[in-house]
Amino acid sequence: MVACGFSTLAPALIFSHTIGPTDIGYTLYNGESRGTLKSVEGFETSLNATVVHMDDFFNLYGDGSNYSIEPRGLVLTDDGVAISVHATGLFARTPEIASLLAGDPGTPSEDWGQSYSAWTFDVSKNSTKYRNLADSMFVGNFRLMPGNSDKSSYFDVEYRLSKITPGPHIQGDCPEAK
Repeated sequence: MVACGFSTLAPALIFSHTIGPTDIGYTLYNGESRGTLKSVEGFETSLNATVVHMDDFFNLYGDGSNYSIEPRGLVLTDDGVAISVHATGLFARTPEIASLLAGDPGTPSEDWGQSYSAWTFDVSKNSTKYRNLADSMFVGNFRLMPGNSDKSSYFDVEYRLSKITPGPHIQGDCPEAK
């Protein structure tokens, strides 16, 4: 049961992309990303899109504890509609993440549940089919995975996005928390 007055989450989208070779430092970025943005079964907006351009900025905090992320770019749907993508998020700089970002061989994928992000989309006002994306807010969990052994990708990222919904309609006041 949802607590009175709180929002709920509905599984919505999976965004997978590959980040091409880039330099290691305090800020990682690369505009050569390739990938897809697809809706999950049951989500109200059917979506199948391909990344046209994507920058995924990873900034290491000055104290070396965490990375902030800021992916942003453009995807093109299979029916020709351009959608702008923007997110912010955070993940901890663990020894495993440092190895993965350094491209160390044999480094496993990051586990789910160690990161989070908030997402927005911008769609042409004339696109009623995808308007729901721009009129909604999304949060996501993500994980980093090693890139290809031939180094054609630096690492891969998979985001699982949920749409934030208002929660159930309740008239009157919520009972006090005990």
